[in-house]
Amino acid sequence: MQNIKSVIDDLALIGHILCDDEIVAYTLNVLSNDYKEIKAAVHTRETAMTFEELHEKLLDHETCLNREEEKTTTPAITAQYNQHRPNNKNK
Repeated sequence: MQNIKSVIDDLALIGHILCDDEIVAYTLNVLSNDYKEIKAAVHTRETAMTFEELHEKLLDHETCLNREEEKTTTPAITAQYNQHRPNNKNK
């Protein structure tokens, strides 16, 4: 998102102001497949979405993705720790 905002700012500096529709379209085109649900939702909306609205949705979705990633990595780390812990019952 920072890269997109940077491009928008750079274009504005040279006098080329993009409308929200152009910014939203560009943003959707550069998103990875992790955001396919957001892309589909924006494309099926009856009313246009502003870049600020899209930005907010993308940040929310990114937060969800990060939580999901944490859920999948934490049990693996815990399982690994439990497997390598010495057994003190035999002492």
